[in-house]
Amino acid sequence: LYDGEGMASKSVNVSAEMIDIIDFSALEVKEWSAEEPNLYTLLLSLSKEGRLVEAVRKNIGFKHIEIKGNVFYFNNQNIKLFGVNHHDTDPKKGYVMTVDEMERDIRLFKEYNVNCVRTSHYPPDPIFLDLCDEYGIYVIDEADIETHGCLTELHRPRACSHNKVWQPRYWDRVYRMFERDKNHPSITMWSLGNESWGYLNQDYCYGELKKRSDIPIHYENVIHTRRFAYDVISQMYPWQSKVRKVAAGKGLKKKWYKKPYFLCEYAHAMGLGAGELNTYVDLFLSADNMLGGCIWEFADHAVYHENGKYQYTYGGDHGEEKHDGNFCVDGLFFPDRLPHTGALQMKNCYRPVRAETTETGEYCFKNFQCFVNAHYTVQWNTIGADGRSVHSGAFELDIPPKGSQTITIESNEIDAVIFRYYDGDFEVASEQLDIYSYDGVTKTVAVSNTAPVADVNGNKLNVKFEGGEVVFDLETARLISYHKNGKEFLNSEGIGVSVFRAPIDNDMYLKKRWKRFSLESERLMPDGKVKHYPDANTYVIEANNKIATDKTKTLMRLKMKYRIDGNGCVAIETECFSSKLIMYVPRFGLTLQMPRRYDNVQYFGRGDRPNLPDFKEHAMLGTYECKVDEMREKYIKPQESAMRSEVRYAEVTDENGDGLRFECSDYHFIFSADHFTSQQCAAAMHQEDLVLCDTTLIHLDAYQLGAGSGACGPIPTKEYKINSLKGVAFSMMMKPVETATFPFSTTATMPLQRK
Repeated sequence: LYDGEGMASKSVNVSAEMIDIIDFSALEVKEWSAEEPNLYTLLLSLSKEGRLVEAVRKNIGFKHIEIKGNVFYFNNQNIKLFGVNHHDTDPKKGYVMTVDEMERDIRLFKEYNVNCVRTSHYPPDPIFLDLCDEYGIYVIDEADIETHGCLTELHRPRACSHNKVWQPRYWDRVYRMFERDKNHPSITMWSLGNESWGYLNQDYCYGELKKRSDIPIHYENVIHTRRFAYDVISQMYPWQSKVRKVAAGKGLKKKWYKKPYFLCEYAHAMGLGAGELNTYVDLFLSADNMLGGCIWEFADHAVYHENGKYQYTYGGDHGEEKHDGNFCVDGLFFPDRLPHTGALQMKNCYRPVRAETTETGEYCFKNFQCFVNAHYTVQWNTIGADGRSVHSGAFELDIPPKGSQTITIESNEIDAVIFRYYDGDFEVASEQLDIYSYDGVTKTVAVSNTAPVADVNGNKLNVKFEGGEVVFDLETARLISYHKNGKEFLNSEGIGVSVFRAPIDNDMYLKKRWKRFSLESERLMPDGKVKHYPDANTYVIEANNKIATDKTKTLMRLKMKYRIDGNGCVAIETECFSSKLIMYVPRFGLTLQMPRRYDNVQYFGRGDRPNLPDFKEHAMLGTYECKVDEMREKYIKPQESAMRSEVRYAEVTDENGDGLRFECSDYHFIFSADHFTSQQCAAAMHQEDLVLCDTTLIHLDAYQLGAGSGACGPIPTKEYKINSLKGVAFSMMMKPVETATFPFSTTATMPLQRK
């Protein structure tokens, strides 16, 4: 047995039964863990009469796994499993992966702070386990057992698992997995398979495997039976409220607290998402009985076509009669392993160090690793109310396992402080601490001294200001034109109100509720006469509107007030005073279309990738610039994906710097800009189906539904949803970019509410 410095041990005992026993009991070893993957090289040679017959070289490691009460210990430490589920998948070769491709995936695990993999749903290529040994990944090795199809296709759900005729076949798969993989130090748990419903044959496999291995055994499906759990309580996609009760140790039956609690699948990362991932991770860290979990799943499954109509195809694209559509396009990474935004979110949620503020205004950094110091260079900066960095600096962290370190930095009068953790030049993770948030107090600024001039021409109300004009259609009750210095800012559709978003993949079941009202056909309609009048150097337009769809004449009723000043600033107040009950309203805000030449975006908010209120750990507050096309994430199946949350202001301009600036006076808003409409994205099955519009579509949302995990998990929780828009109000301001500040204040008559 060799370590890195030479031979560590040489010991062979031959018993009377001619069984060779290799004894390492007296060896002082460096233990293996995912944080310190210490390996030894074992050389076994077999000779006969002085002639070498066989030689085996194998990397091995030493570990000790034990469950005490309801706590899982690895080398006497209460580890946490920050995992993913991994399938063998390649867009060109299907389930065949080369050694280089397997190593690429495991390198990505490490780069994105993943320390655990569940080999869903079969034992992997043994080389994959060799690489997990080498790089340091805790492995849940899963037997190739699944009778999922029996639920719908063949017979009763538990027929296989409760039929003893199948028992030898079950044990054959478990036994072969064990015998092949038993010497890998990375094996942290055995799995008796996936979604096979019963427990009779699993009981047999558990008993036989326990005779041979001390490594804990899990099998999720018994949680639905009277058996409930084997060595750990394993569950898929529980609501956060359930996980919170398990972590708190109260609120459920006693059986939930007797063993370690593990989520073998959670946080469905299909498309944009998963929402509320950090809630789960916080709960993993909050209690000793919480073992962790594995996100579903690592990479999209799709077929690559170099010269095809579509770059990637999925279920139903090849004439197959039965398929799951794009349900296998469900990963944190694209098929070529470029990261979805969800992978960036995971990287920060799984970060090894976390910061928090102290009562004295300092920052306390905690190392959640169990075996190694957190030795990082931290670059920090603070963000002021104007979106610019106020202070910045760097310091070194060197925190012992499970220890902490307190740092003092200058951070007064700021919105947020951002920490970026570096190991050399590599960014391990980043995080943001919010220091100040808007409290609903409206800004107070001076009113313009120049009043606009208004006249009515037929059904058009023209409000002229210095260098430009706003045109309001009195018949349709919509603002349809806004121009200054010869530049038109709006397409003819004008300004509307939107409640529809192109369903993200995790809206899979919620969108059925939206179809009931045909939300995609939304249109803003007049609902009574328009009033207009001058007021204190501004001109005011008041209109009652309603939103109609193909299935309902009145989805909701709105009061809208427009106030235009002499500089061309337009303030719009919107209040919904009547609404049908729409479960999980997708969004609520203003929408407008600008000519496509307005292609440059600058915004102060969360960026620079798509984010939502429950999906933002990857998105740091700051000022960002990009092209409109760079706002959206190009998922294989199009969906809403250009949104940026906690935005204070946004500007959309042409190549000369002319355009519009949008601000909200009393709270942050969710901003998006795209060259495709939400309706286009909802109808398209592939990116290539989208036809470029001669438009730049802008959404200014006071609210948008969270991402959730609903394609195979919890839908957004109450903090991130609204079911009725009645009583919800917001105000928005827009102006030509050249204008320095808004010249007047406005506020909605009621605060934004979530019901």
